[in-house]
Amino acid sequence: KNAGKKVTAEVSHTNFLGFSPMGLSQADLVISKLQEECGGGAVTGVTTVVSTRIIIIVAFEKLEASGYCTE
Repeated sequence: KNAGKKVTAEVSHTNFLGFSPMGLSQADLVISKLQEECGGGAVTGVTTVVSTRIIIIVAFEKLEASGYCTE
């Protein structure tokens, strides 16, 4: 029913002084969000974009992902 549907998700993270960069747990979380949007099914063709905005000593990081539901 969801096959071929495009899904998107994002997670954000705050990195103070560069000591806590975004890690694999955030990547796992964004993939889980994509799978939830597919009704728990698989996702294919996943692309990601990581962006960082730095304000003095704090970096605001965002991971955006999109993909397509499979059967």
